[in-house]
Parts: sequence; C-alpha cells; structure tokens
Amino acid sequence: MVDRLLLEASELLAATAADPREPHLVLWNTSAYYDLRPGQLERRRQIDLHDGDRLVGSFVVGVDDDGAATSGFGAPFGGPDLARSAEVVGHVEALVDQAVAELEAGGAPSIAVRAKPAHYGPNEAALVFALVNRGFAVVACDLNAHLDLRGIDSGDAYVASLKPAARKALRRSVDQGIGLSQVAPDDAATWAEAYEVLRRNRVDRGRPMHLPLAYVEAIRDAFPGRVRLLVVDHGDRVVAAALLYRVAPGRDVVQYWGDALHDLALSPMNLLVRGVVEHALASGTATVDIGISSEDGVTNAGLIQFKRTVGCDIEPRFVLRRTAEG
Repeated sequence: MVDRLLLEASELLAATAADPREPHLVLWNTSAYYDLRPGQLERRRQIDLHDGDRLVGSFVVGVDDDGAATSGFGAPFGGPDLARSAEVVGHVEALVDQAVAELEAGGAPSIAVRAKPAHYGPNEAALVFALVNRGFAVVACDLNAHLDLRGIDSGDAYVASLKPAARKALRRSVDQGIGLSQVAPDDAATWAEAYEVLRRNRVDRGRPMHLPLAYVEAIRDAFPGRVRLLVVDHGDRVVAAALLYRVAPGRDVVQYWGDALHDLALSPMNLLVRGVVEHALASGTATVDIGISSEDGVTNAGLIQFKRTVGCDIEPRFVLRRTAEG
C-alpha cells in the first residue's frame, strides 16, 4: 500500500514544478488560475519589479466591479510573490511601493492582501512589515495549521514524531482493513465518489462546499500533476479523501480533506494524514498547509486539537487592507 503510494508520488516529481511561464507565482496568482472562471482573467493585473534585468517579484491582484484590488482574489491567499526565497528587504518594500503607486494611480479605492502564512518563507515577514508600515491594516486574522516536513525523511519518522496516543489511534485505524491510494486523473468515477465524501464531510458539519466537482476537475486539468487526490477505501467504497494542490515548489495545500459515508468504528483520518505526509515526502514537499481552523475570528477548538495531534504547527494568517486615502 505505502510503496504503491510512494511510487505514484515519485512519478509526479517532474509534473509538479511551478508553471514555467510564471515560475515564481503561487498557483492562485497565475493566469491559468484566473482563467478558470469566465471573465476573471480580464480582472487580473500583474505589477512586476525588476532590478536591472532580474525579475525581483510580482504583485498580482484581481479587480472587482468597484475597482477595489485584492491579492488572493477568489482564493484562500495570494500576496506578493518574490522570485528568490529570501529577497533583500529593500526590494520587498520597493515591490509593495510600486504596486500601491500603480494601483492607486489607476483609481483603486482600496487594496487588500490575503497574505501567505509565515511558513511559506522568510519573505513573508518582510512583506507584512512593508504592508503594515504603508498603511495596510489587519482586517482579519485566522489560525492556520501546517505540517513542517523538513528534517523528516520517511513516513516511519513522521509516525515516530507523534505522541503515543496518536500512534495508537493510527495503528487501530489501519487495523480496520482500510487502504490508501492516489487516484489517477482520468478515473472520473473515483474522483466523483471522493468528491461526494468531501462534500458530505463539510455539509454534515454545517460548512458549505464552495467548489463544485466540475471546477475541481477543471483546476486539475489546468494544472497537470499539481492537483492530486488521495483516498482511503474500505472494501469497494471511498471513506476518506484529501484534495491536494502543489501551490508552489515544495509547498502543498490541503484544499479539502475529510471522511464521511461509512460506519467504521474508528476514523480513517489518521491513516489519511500519514498518507498525505508520505506522498508529500515522495514528491518533494517541504511543508503541507492544512488550512485555517477558525472562522470570523472564532476558533474551532476541536479542529485545532486534531491538527496538533497529527503534528501540525499553528500560526496566524492575515488579511490586510489599505484605502486610497491611507
């Protein structure tokens, strides 16, 4: 089971690099992402900063009907993207200054940035510093969880890093006769079955499923190898699934994960998390972003605790906004 998953992940290594046309952009800032929805590409604006012939970075925004600009338009986050993983702070500030000047000169009444969490790299702290000191105020803050896999070289090492209770839960979960695999992109039936598990997991807990299946299939096809689906099965049924995006080199996001539509005595989620980790290690991922555990400033204590038991670190994720007169 595990060997098969690792082989499948290894075969994706060549396919999961950043888009060669826009290699420094996080997935949600790319032209291909904006082009998934009718009329959205026309709303996209990209402001580049160069140091001589070298591209320093880009500030990508989407512009709404009122002219307001948002980086992370229709996405969990966006934010300025730097070509180097640790850019000179002065260049980070210059990119923000250029973007603000051009957007406000173009009539944008406000600029919002859905910032990346800090674990995406050392540039993120410099970006928040630059934004706050140029009149951007924090208008929202969520708690975001991620798995840091740097220093972990195998699934066994990951399991060994867990507390005894979590290791026991994993062993007992696996003993139920469940299996783990990656779904081929052309296996339409399993994608649809897994999507229904993910949808039910959310709606049964009072959370909407924002992305329809047709959209999930479209983004999978728009980013070959970068949108992947792992499933846990029991007999001939999918009982849990994880939809993963490779949003940048070495950075994965769990867009959705969860279990539903089964009568197992124990949750299959512990096995699914281990599978996500093993897949990430095999496909060259340094961190796995598990997403937020709060809504409108209110924490989901149970969700945070589960993420911590499987090894996640917690950090804030900010939305910052500047008005033109700011």
